[in-house]
Amino acid sequence: MRRRYPALLALAFFALVPVFAAAAPVYLDESFDEGTDVFSSGAWGMEPLTAGHEGPGLRSIIPAGEHWGSSGHWYFADHGLDDPEELWWRYYVKFPNGFYIEPPNRGKLPGVGGLYTYNCLGGRQSTAEEPCFSARMLFSRTYPGPGQPGHPDGPDDQTLVGFYVYHLDSPATRGDIWTWDPAVAALDHGQWYCVEGHIELNTPGVYNGVLEGWVDGQDAFAKGDIAFRRAGEADIDIKSFWFDIYYGG
Repeated sequence: MRRRYPALLALAFFALVPVFAAAAPVYLDESFDEGTDVFSSGAWGMEPLTAGHEGPGLRSIIPAGEHWGSSGHWYFADHGLDDPEELWWRYYVKFPNGFYIEPPNRGKLPGVGGLYTYNCLGGRQSTAEEPCFSARMLFSRTYPGPGQPGHPDGPDDQTLVGFYVYHLDSPATRGDIWTWDPAVAALDHGQWYCVEGHIELNTPGVYNGVLEGWVDGQDAFAKGDIAFRRAGEADIDIKSFWFDIYYGG
């Protein structure tokens, strides 16, 4: 029997900016010198990593045979900021040597949260009564599709990244699985990569929301016809950046 080592995730250096422009203010530029102090209350499961990409970082460990790694939110409101409708982010990530994903399993990585109740996670969709969205990233060995029969599995020593998204048309029992281009986003284990993302929420009621992704500066994903918000839901914004690490789902 193959032994699994889902010991994930090294993060080092993190930045949030509202728009991709040199003159734009930076919401957060974090080297993790103070560990997890940057997070709002409720962060758990992360530990300091002395040798990050450049200087300190954070590590999340999912023990073999288990699911939970870590979680934490960086809420804009906690820092005196208005919740934005557009966000760019960057972090550096490394999957360790020996990291193993049993196909067709996958997991969650840090991404964007628009959570106002307990919907848009755990298979609970946005409803008109309790609207929300989320756009976490994901890790997988199965691509380019969502792990259904006929889709290939990548090699043991690579992990593919992508988006795991709760939007208005996501499947009934889970978020949508949008893996990135494997020619760019299949990450070799034991190496650091720069992962960047961009989200722009849709005009309420219009299918014009945007998600984009890059790895080491190379285009890896782009989709521009997403509905995160219904008509009349202009108050649903980007509430947090969600440092969620989970194996499975």
